[in-house]
Amino acid sequence: MEVLVHTDSKIAAKPDLERHVRDVLASRLARYSVRLTRVEVGFNEENARAIGVPDRRCTIEARPAGKDPVAVSADAVELGLAFDGALDKLVAVLDRRFGKEAQRKGAPSIRTTPSA
Repeated sequence: MEVLVHTDSKIAAKPDLERHVRDVLASRLARYSVRLTRVEVGFNEENARAIGVPDRRCTIEARPAGKDPVAVSADAVELGLAFDGALDKLVAVLDRRFGKEAQRKGAPSIRTTPSA
């Protein structure tokens, strides 16, 4: 699974940020690492010129092999919170998508499994 991290010009791209993102993605997406070819994480500042608290946005796009890409985003005051929110959404979407693939007609179910 290839991981790419992008930031806009208003957010300083630090090696620590990229390393942290890679480590967290490797641990949270470990069960999908065989199915995902690439994950792109983008950080940007939405309201840089507006008066008030700047909003940070994290967008994560995951590309499952042979399937359509999945993209999620989250906004927060801090980059870490935005990243955590987007990652939680991505895990939920991948759970649903890959869970539905596993639950096809003819698959074992609780109604057809012999009880002990």
